[in-house]
Amino acid sequence: MPTRDPSSNTAQPSTSEQQASLLQTLESALEHHNAGELPEARSLYQRVLQLDPNQPAALHLLGVLAHQLGDHTVAENLITKAIALQPGYAEAHCNLGNTIGDLGRLDEAVACYRKAIAIQPDFAEAHGNLGNTLRMLGRCEEALTHCDTAIGLNPGLANAHSNRGNALKEMGRLEEALTSYQCAIDINPDYAEAHFNMAATLHKTGKREEAKLAYRKTLHLLPKFAEAHNNLGNVLKDMGRWDEALASYRKAIEVEAEFSNAHYNLGTALKATGRRDDAIACFRKAIDLNPNFAEAHSNLGATLQEMGNMEAAIVSQRRAIALNPDNDLFWAALALSVESVVFNAVNDDVWQALGELLARPTIRPLQIARAIVSALRHHPKVSPLLKADNTTAYGDAVKQLSAAPILLELMSMSIINDIDVERMLTRLRRAMTLRPLNAFDNDDDASLNFAASLALHCFTNEYIFLESDDEKRAVEKLSEKTAALLASGATVPPSLVAALGAYRPLYQYPWGPDLIDCSWSTTLNPVITRQIKKPQEEIAIAENIRSLTTIENAVSQAVRSQYEENPFPRWIRGSFRGQEQVGGHTNSETVQTIGAYLQMLPRSLDLTGYVSPQHPKILVAGCGTGQHALSVAARYSNATVLAVDLSLRSLSYAKRKSREYGFENIEFAHADILELGGLNQSFDLIECAGVLHHLEDPQSGWRVLVDLLSPGGLMKTALYSEIARRNIVRGRALVAEQGYSSTPKDIRACRQKIINSVEGGNPELAQLISFNDFFSMSECRDFLFHVQEHRFTIPKIEAAIRELKLKFLGFELSSQQTAAQFQTARPEKTAMTSLPLWHEFETKNPDTFIAMYQFWCQKFS
Repeated sequence: MPTRDPSSNTAQPSTSEQQASLLQTLESALEHHNAGELPEARSLYQRVLQLDPNQPAALHLLGVLAHQLGDHTVAENLITKAIALQPGYAEAHCNLGNTIGDLGRLDEAVACYRKAIAIQPDFAEAHGNLGNTLRMLGRCEEALTHCDTAIGLNPGLANAHSNRGNALKEMGRLEEALTSYQCAIDINPDYAEAHFNMAATLHKTGKREEAKLAYRKTLHLLPKFAEAHNNLGNVLKDMGRWDEALASYRKAIEVEAEFSNAHYNLGTALKATGRRDDAIACFRKAIDLNPNFAEAHSNLGATLQEMGNMEAAIVSQRRAIALNPDNDLFWAALALSVESVVFNAVNDDVWQALGELLARPTIRPLQIARAIVSALRHHPKVSPLLKADNTTAYGDAVKQLSAAPILLELMSMSIINDIDVERMLTRLRRAMTLRPLNAFDNDDDASLNFAASLALHCFTNEYIFLESDDEKRAVEKLSEKTAALLASGATVPPSLVAALGAYRPLYQYPWGPDLIDCSWSTTLNPVITRQIKKPQEEIAIAENIRSLTTIENAVSQAVRSQYEENPFPRWIRGSFRGQEQVGGHTNSETVQTIGAYLQMLPRSLDLTGYVSPQHPKILVAGCGTGQHALSVAARYSNATVLAVDLSLRSLSYAKRKSREYGFENIEFAHADILELGGLNQSFDLIECAGVLHHLEDPQSGWRVLVDLLSPGGLMKTALYSEIARRNIVRGRALVAEQGYSSTPKDIRACRQKIINSVEGGNPELAQLISFNDFFSMSECRDFLFHVQEHRFTIPKIEAAIRELKLKFLGFELSSQQTAAQFQTARPEKTAMTSLPLWHEFETKNPDTFIAMYQFWCQKFS
């Protein structure tokens, strides 16, 4: 509220009686103003100005009143006039800053506050307001300094404590921010803004119950605070309290009918609870109110896709991307929308969307491979080639495929999880190789493009395709010809090199390194790089990887041997949304604290009492070829990551990829989990995904990791489900019954037997060929031929957690629909963390954990 500044009263009425009357009227106006009686105060300020139009205090205070009523332009004019009459009027400079700030002119507001402070250095309110404005400009360190100055001058200044909290929150210092908000509330228990900011910060740290209470306190003070109703809905949604969340969103809309965010959030809640028609109406209303609401377009697209309206879904998703092309979440949403779609027809928009997704660096090509193949089934040139009885000649087939560059691009970047494509490529590879030797001398651009893409593809799937004896003989002749040409200094046809690379990794040939010194076209260069240069780089890297433990356990040695032969998995491009620029620079919008990330998961984790460390130390136990470790390092702010694995070849692959992506916060080390007890380190977070079930004794390895976990620290574990892997168990039984070994030859033969069996009508094995793991050598070996595999049930996990003295926080679920389905079936408050209830649910829904149990635990302090 305004206060009277006696020094500003410089007017000199003509008589002492007039002066006394003016001062009395001004005092009365100020009393009404402070009492919230604004019409009366305005009338009295105007009466003073009738008596003395140049009275600075009246001009200033009438301006303050106009600002309070939202008439900022009038306020600016009045306060500016007061300052012109009295340049040393510090309070007027401060309030001019408030007014100009609300007009969006933050830099000018900063200048006003600095002027007020220059006039009156101990002006606490000006320091506090300057701090808040600097925060809005992103200058949080400066903001914090001025807030601290304000508090030092006036410890009872509640808004300075609140502004300090805002700065700390934006700096990621959330616990300190909460302390500042509490100070503001202790000074002024009815300070609604402080309660609101406290609630938002509590929510961000995962303290949902406390956040809910803080929002309710805010709404007790300000019942018509639409944003508080909306945010309370977000908290209730995260708690799985759907009916209450829906009611909060609707209350926000009742208070403010054109609140687009509330319409949008209502739509997301309706979508998650299966009410898609209503959700679509909400998203469309949000878009009507704000046509540039990118998130609403994206979620509208996702909902339309769920309802089978694929064309409209793609239009909406692409609209979101057009509005914010740098938002990786929108690209991910588009990829998710098309991931499992089966196209009935394909138009130009579909081709363009698929092409854009394939080109997007943060989208894993494998995620959209099935969608691309589904679209290619409608491509007039490609569709005939995908038929099992196709006999198109090699040259003609290659020309037809050149009309579908998206297929060649996908081949160069990923395995392709489709039997028809595998059959076509196997057939064309054979036809290419069995041509006369001189045919490679005359290949045109289309043939070279196909051969190079095929070489990259086969290297990535680790030569999983069947090959006949006559192909083996032909490959040997091609190799001999290449060696002879290199020895004589003659030119080696690039198609010849590509053909060999489609059967064997080029770095394994004695003459392979000699290819680096040859001059190649831009088409073949990627083959030389991926098949020779990068493997050589990995060999050099392996020599410098630190060894933390010995590997003595016999099962560990066998597992190491498997992954030395087949590093798992071979990948080309990952999705690391926090680490988009080479050199380790991260996108501050995507990296976050551990607690903030976990809060985003689909309503399954109990984070009560968890406090995120500011500089977390993280262990990735069993990192393989690095995708998991890089994702962790990209996800969490200020994190340092130690990633360990049994296999040096896997680690060297992982380290090479981390260099490519510019990561500087990961150390890769050679170690056996069973031997990590002597590490003499502790970690705030340990992630162990798909590793424990390959140990001789999973519980022993788990216990070692728990001992490395800091008190209160978190652990993410992933284990195979006995129920979900029932069909994979049948596949493993087939391997044992037929006596297949884990050699490439036997893996190929086993795969073909499974394919033939499924095509012959065997339903028990049909699910196997739907797994991505079936389509590459290392993954198929891991999938069906692993030397050691344990499977778990939820009761078994519950017993293990109890014995390890861990607190189960909840499952990390891949979809909100699964969480909503469970919550609908079991609406009890504690159901999401009840392992017996989840066991009951999985028994009825046996594919729930087809991608493994992934769950979070906390170590008791």
